[in-house]
Amino acid sequence: MATWCESDELFGKVRTYVHTFYGIGDGGALAFFSSPTLPTRRSLARRCRRRPFTTFALRVDAETQAAIEARIAKAGIPAPDTYVLEHGYCRSVYVTDPNG
Repeated sequence: MATWCESDELFGKVRTYVHTFYGIGDGGALAFFSSPTLPTRRSLARRCRRRPFTTFALRVDAETQAAIEARIAKAGIPAPDTYVLEHGYCRSVYVTDPNG
């Protein structure tokens, strides 16, 4: 369906990464993520309590997304365990599950 390449600050450094989207027939998409500039899993593990980027995505309206972000804040989950990336084509909210 599409390939999107972007650069953004992630883990304290500007990184370049690519998402490639494949249609799954119901209007949704399966996305694969790649980045030659991300640190290795081993070096990320030293910085993160849990593995990063075990994700799922849902399309929601702005009101629902704001409510989700408010629930994250109310739960007291601080950065870097939660953060937002403005991709240009979408807004992504990332959060580490405090229950693992």
